[in-house]
Amino acid sequence: CLFISPPLSGIKRRIFPYTNLTNLEALLQSKGYVAGVTNPIFAQRDSWWDLCCDIKKGTVTMAQAYKKELADETAVKIALDNLNAARQQVIDKASTSASS
Repeated sequence: CLFISPPLSGIKRRIFPYTNLTNLEALLQSKGYVAGVTNPIFAQRDSWWDLCCDIKKGTVTMAQAYKKELADETAVKIALDNLNAARQQVIDKASTSASS
């Protein structure tokens, strides 16, 4: 699992090389996990994961909720970047005016 996940503190407790529906509660209660499954119901339930990698198909699917979360974070980052750029313009203008 270290090939697909960087060495993070406590990651070993959240790696499930193979799991099934009987372990679902443990997965959903953890902060995050990497799990291997063969049951196709996992791929159908995007509320159970953020990213689903289907090795046989060679696909990676992003859950709709995760896409929204990333979009929200991106919107906030853009707003903050714009605010910081405007702030810097004010500082630059004030600095230019003071030196004139």
